[in-house]
Amino acid sequence: MNYNTNGRFQKNTSQNHMQNNGSNRNFEDYKPNIHFKNDEIVGDNNKNYVDVAKDVVEKLNNKGYIKEEKLTTSKIRSIMSMIAEIYKLVIMNTEQKLSSEIISKLQYFKIRCLYEAGRGVAEKNYAVKDFIDSSNIVELIKEIADSRKKLINYYHYIEALVAWFKYSGGKEN
Repeated sequence: MNYNTNGRFQKNTSQNHMQNNGSNRNFEDYKPNIHFKNDEIVGDNNKNYVDVAKDVVEKLNNKGYIKEEKLTTSKIRSIMSMIAEIYKLVIMNTEQKLSSEIISKLQYFKIRCLYEAGRGVAEKNYAVKDFIDSSNIVELIKEIADSRKKLINYYHYIEALVAWFKYSGGKEN
């Protein structure tokens, strides 16, 4: 992708992939169609969150991140543990709208995800960034807004990502 003279992206077919640390990184990989439909997380062809998680992990596996141990179960679990604390607060409260405290914690979780991605990039390891981008977990936070049900489903999606990753051979750190 390159900017054209109007400042818009245009596809450059001769350079469709960027090279970073020996791995192919395609711009289209960063625009997944994972979103909330009603209160459920869905992907292409209205796949449910379990199938979406499987697709995300398969992409990561195809890039070699699992076999080469560039992304570990421990790293994904650390992301999950951050959201688990928020999930516990939500489960204990039966209000359908999230409190401002929980929304604030959710925004902090978003920042931590971005930090973890940036930290990996600084170390020339794009696995965490690709995990976060291809799973769309940061973008989905915007769609949660103040919905308790969406947050619960979001947590289940992250659980599914961890489960598929471990099932696919993800190693501990």
